[in-house]
Amino acid sequence: MTKRKKCYIILCNYILGKAYWFDLMQKLNRHQERREVLFLLFETLFKEDESPELIYSLSRDERQLPESNYIKDTYFGVTSNVKAIDDHINAHAKGRSASQMSAVTRSILRLAVYEILYADGLEPRIAINEAVELSKEFEDIKVKGFINGILNAIYKDSLENSEEKNDG
Repeated sequence: MTKRKKCYIILCNYILGKAYWFDLMQKLNRHQERREVLFLLFETLFKEDESPELIYSLSRDERQLPESNYIKDTYFGVTSNVKAIDDHINAHAKGRSASQMSAVTRSILRLAVYEILYADGLEPRIAINEAVELSKEFEDIKVKGFINGILNAIYKDSLENSEEKNDG
C-alpha cells in the first residue's frame, strides 16, 4: 500500500471518527488547529451537497471538534473564497488545475493560500512552512516541492501586487 493510500485511509478514518482524539480539555496548538481545518476542507470536497455550515456543525458534534475561533474563521474563510483561491492556485500550478490535484493537496493549498492572502497578522512564510509540513504528513514526499513552489509564487505575486498598490 502506498503512502498516499495510507494517508487517505487515515484521513477518512479520522473523518468517520475512528482515529485519534484530542484531549478536549487541552487547548490545541496552531498546528493542530490547521490540521483540523485541513480535515474539514478535505471532508467538504466529498460532501458537495452539504453546506459548509452543516459540515462544520456535524463535525463539532460527531468528532467533538474543539471550539476554536481560528478553526471556524479559517474554515469559513476558505470556503467563502474558494473560487478566488483556486484561481490563484491554477495561475501558478503550471499545467495543472486545482481540480486535477489530489483532495489532500488541494485542501492543503487552499488553506495555505487563504492564510497568505486573506488572514491578518500571519507571516506568509509560516503558512508556507506549515503547508509543507502537512504535506509531509499526509501526502507523498514528492508533493512537498510542488506545494512549496506554488505557494512561494503566490506569495511573491502578493508582494508585487501590494508594492504596486503602494506606488499607485
